[in-house]
Amino acid sequence: NQSPYLRTTDTKAYTHGVEFISFLHQHLISQGQPLGLMSYLRFVAGNRMKLRYNMQTIIVDMENFYRLPLEPLFKKYVY
Repeated sequence: NQSPYLRTTDTKAYTHGVEFISFLHQHLISQGQPLGLMSYLRFVAGNRMKLRYNMQTIIVDMENFYRLPLEPLFKKYVY
């Protein structure tokens, strides 16, 4: 019997993803955002939980929220 839920995510997504999120958090702190990713996550949780996101909309949304160019980091470390 196979579970009706089959995980197809590459396991590298978990290790590399965690490392990138940690890097992004520290990068934001170094750019003068004392809460790092936490301020954006609180904003999303309070205002945008019902919206659909994909990577491009998340990047644009984060750039608008922080007023920092973040797409180059995603291109360098994620894609």
